Formats: sequence, C-alpha cells, structure tokens
Amino acid sequence: MMGNEEDSFDEGDMIFVKMMKAKDIEKLKVGDIVTWYDINRKAFNTHRIVDIGSNYFVTQGDKAADDPDLKYDPDRNDNNPNYYEIINKSDVKAVHVSTWKGAGKALDFLQSPIGFPLCIVLPAVLILIFEGAVLVRNVIKYNNAKMEAKFKQGKVEDLSLLEQEREKIRQEILQELKQKEQSQAEEDNK
Repeated sequence: MMGNEEDSFDEGDMIFVKMMKAKDIEKLKVGDIVTWYDINRKAFNTHRIVDIGSNYFVTQGDKAADDPDLKYDPDRNDNNPNYYEIINKSDVKAVHVSTWKGAGKALDFLQSPIGFPLCIVLPAVLILIFEGAVLVRNVIKYNNAKMEAKFKQGKVEDLSLLEQEREKIRQEILQELKQKEQSQAEEDNK
C-alpha cells in the first residue's frame, strides 16, 4: 500500500485493523483499506477499495493507483488485471484503522535467525542464569544459617559435657586427696 495517500503505508510498517462482521461489510466504501486472505499468496493482503460491485470489491494498491496507466477505472474496459484484484465481499476480514511506522521492521527482525536469539533467547537465558544464581545464593545462605544453628547447639552441648567432665575430674581428684590424707594420717599415727 505504498503511495501518496494520507493513510498509505510502506513495507515494514505495522498496521492495526478492526475485524469485520458480516453486517459491517456493507458499510465499507470506496477509499477504505481492507484486509483479506489471499489464497494464491497464502497470506493476508491489504489494498484500498477502488470500486464496489453487488457482491465484490475491486481493490488496488496505492502505488499502482498513483500511476495513471495502471490506475483502475471502472469506466474503462482496458484495465490491466495485474494491478487490481477483485475479491468477494465475504472474504474481507478487517478494515485498516491506523499505522505504526517502522514497527513491522522490528517484528521482522525478531523473526530473523539473528533477531530471535539476540532479543528473545539471550535475555531469557540471562534471566534464567540470574535467577539460578539467586537461588544458589539463597540455598547457601539457608544452609549456612542451618549449620550455624546446629554448631551453636552443638557448642552449648559440648560446653555442658565439658563442664560435667571437669566436675567429675575435680571430684575424683578431691577423693584421691582425701584418701592420701587419710593414709598419711594413719601412717603418722603409727
């Protein structure tokens, strides 16, 4: 639909359309830009309506319509069929609403062998790596906290056992000293 019309658009532009209902198709007029599925191209096609028949539209791209030799004229019988298309009214899927200049090029790049990995796969991988690192860091923090708590618990238990052992050794030493004193006292009494 490249052309000089105000609502013309270029290759690489993104167009926004309004889906058509059967009752709305009858409201279309010459100059409206319509989209239909072209069976020959196996793709959607978008052209401007240049003539309306009882159950069909004649459509033509603005670039061809700008050339006086190629422009469709309903009053002429020598129109070049390579530069206009006749479509059934029931084949119309949507009508053009607005255009976003250049956005289609960005989408085309995203669908390219370089664009998809660069703009979709690489950021996804980086996010996964970052989230993996955060997960590993949190697991390590959790395990460290768990080990510290276990260490503190073990330290308290070890100190308690150590104190019990000290007390036991003290008691044994005191008992030995008492026995030595008694045996010494018995020897002195003899």
